[in-house]
Formats: sequence, C-alpha cells, structure tokens
Amino acid sequence: MTRQTPAEPTTGELPKPQAKELVTNIASFKAFAADIKIAHSVFALPFAMSAFVIGHLPLPTVRQILLLLTCMVCARSFAMGMNRFLDRRIDSANPRTVGRKIPAGQLTARQGFAWSTLAGAVLIAAAFALSPLAGYCAPPLLAILATYSLMKHLTWLTHWYLGLCLGLAPVAVTVAMTGTAPISVLLVGLGVCLWTAGFDVLYALQDREFDVEHGLHSVPRHFGPAVTLLNAYVSVVYFVFTALDAYLW
Repeated sequence: MTRQTPAEPTTGELPKPQAKELVTNIASFKAFAADIKIAHSVFALPFAMSAFVIGHLPLPTVRQILLLLTCMVCARSFAMGMNRFLDRRIDSANPRTVGRKIPAGQLTARQGFAWSTLAGAVLIAAAFALSPLAGYCAPPLLAILATYSLMKHLTWLTHWYLGLCLGLAPVAVTVAMTGTAPISVLLVGLGVCLWTAGFDVLYALQDREFDVEHGLHSVPRHFGPAVTLLNAYVSVVYFVFTALDAYLW
C-alpha cells in the first residue's frame, strides 16, 4: 500500500495555521475599531486644525497633512484602546458598558492592548517623520493619554484631565509644525479642555450611582446633579470666552 503525502498548498495560498491567524487578527482589528469607534476620529479634526487658524501656521504640504492625520487617528485610537483595556473590569460591572467588546468576549484584553500599542508605535514614528521635537514629545503624550483611566480612581478632577488630553491637540500640531506654542494656541487648548470637561461632567451623571457603589470619583458623585449642571454651564461659558480671546490675541 503506497503512502500518500499531504497535498502541498497551491501557489499563493497560506498554510492553514497562518490563514487562521490572519483571519483572527482581522476579526480582532474589526472588533477593536468598532469598540473605539475609529471612524469618529474625524470629530477630533477641528481641535487639531484650529491651530492653523488661531496660530497662523503656514499651509502644510500633502506629506505633512497625511502625517498629522496619522498622528491624530493613532493618538485617539491609543487613548481609547488603553481606556478599554484598563477599564475592562469596571466595564464588565457597569450595565452601560458591559456590551463593550472586551467585557462581551468579542475581543481579548491581550488583543486590545496589542492594537493600542501598535497605534502608539505608529504615532511615534509619524511624529518623528514630522520633526525630531515632535517625535521626542510623543512618548510623554502617550503617557498622558494612557493614564486618563486611572484618574477616576484618584480624583474628581478626572473630567479636566480628559479635557487636557483633547486640549493638547492644537498645541501638539503647532509644536510639530513650528517647534513653538504661542499663547493664542495655548488658549485654544485651554478652551478645548474646559469645553470637554463641561460636557464630560454631564455625561458622568448617568454613572453617579455606579461611581458611588464602586468608589470611583466624579463631580456628580461628590457634588450632586445641581452642582454638576452649574459646573458644565460655567465650563462651556469659559470655553467661549477663551476661544474668543485666542482669536483676538
């Protein structure tokens, strides 16, 4: 009886283990992208692009535009991905967030961390391609973005920390393009910080009872709904005046 040898894969076909791994990686990326709503990166564009208007920056080249877009998308993907990774246990206990990909079992914590790390690495590479200064500033920026999720365990100022993360966008663009950050752009960053914090305290109202039960810090938990609404109103008003001041600077 002749012994039959396994059929060799035809040209262009991946061996089954590699093909399975590729399918798994594609599926995990789709789950990661859906979880962080990667398409919503476009909504962060005004924050970054405001630097060109307020800071009177020169028009970027096509190469610079592509690199800036890469940095922006990767920064947001890294921040959102690390938030999902670090908050996975909290998310699994919160009825509002239990449907997120990691608690739902559609994405492993290891996969989420891997994609977040990759986004951070691409950000650093793109930042160095823009300028050496931007490249050296990228790792500290990633550290700031990654630690947002820890703030709710430490202080009710977590809303303004989130605002800081978004407010750094116009500052980072200006530093990458010119190596400096004028007062007008810093004011824009402050305005974005206040605007973001104002809406985040409102968003946190829905988790007030959960925060109390699990010992998490937020303005609604510490000060109640009335102060939360007042704080949001004041933050948005400050944003308007800060943005106006930056425009007239």
